[in-house]
Amino acid sequence: MALAESFGMIVRNPLALFRVSAFWFPVYLMSHLCWIYWDYAALGMSDPDGVKPGIFSQWSPVFIVLATAITVLSFIGIAIVAIAWHRFFLKGEVPSSLLIWPKGWAVKRYFWTMVLLVLFSLPFLFVFMFFYMGSFDGIESTNTNLYGFWGMFIPSVIFYMVVSFFGLVFLAIALGVRLRLSASVELMSQHLGTVLVLIFVLATMNSISIVLSEEFVDPGLGLFRWLSFLASESVFWFFVLVEVGVLSSLYRQLGLPLSIGEQAS
Repeated sequence: MALAESFGMIVRNPLALFRVSAFWFPVYLMSHLCWIYWDYAALGMSDPDGVKPGIFSQWSPVFIVLATAITVLSFIGIAIVAIAWHRFFLKGEVPSSLLIWPKGWAVKRYFWTMVLLVLFSLPFLFVFMFFYMGSFDGIESTNTNLYGFWGMFIPSVIFYMVVSFFGLVFLAIALGVRLRLSASVELMSQHLGTVLVLIFVLATMNSISIVLSEEFVDPGLGLFRWLSFLASESVFWFFVLVEVGVLSSLYRQLGLPLSIGEQAS
């Protein structure tokens, strides 16, 4: 099964995982720390006045630009890590040192394809959130955890559905092979049952992890708050690699080419 194979690749290859993630995971953490600081500053939890002077103010243009730049860089890093894991999964390529900025990879194309698919899924997410937030009014507090789960599960299903059905394009970009979005949907539809099960499993895992992380988050800035933050973001990073591995496994099962000029079996 693609999911089991993806988990196994992560567990059995700690050196490859370290070289692929050791640089970009901290960058990703840094981007989220910027916005966590924004939240606490805006709520007045970081100091009595709720405002920091100079560039550390949550309203400082310098801070906003810096945080946005780090966030964009972190998503470029996710694209680089995803390409590296695709290539490791399918071709056994392991970076000789820490992966930072590889030459010759179609990182820009991979990144903008990610952006395109996110934009494609946004209208569906907006429609869901409109009805979801409306139905949340008046719900008893004892049901908020259940609503919190569904509030993450359905968007996760939408996200994983878009990524899964269009996802073979990512493999093609990573390997330098040409594949249309429509071709990816057609190929993945041939394994509809498997794909739907994977979408359900990944969405469930993602939703439970987020709900649990929110349940145990310390409302202050104490050690437990930062440990829970590190744990939840590590889980997110793990899910990125799991999804990349699942797509790689399905790509191989479909017998698609691993390089330019190679014919599908």
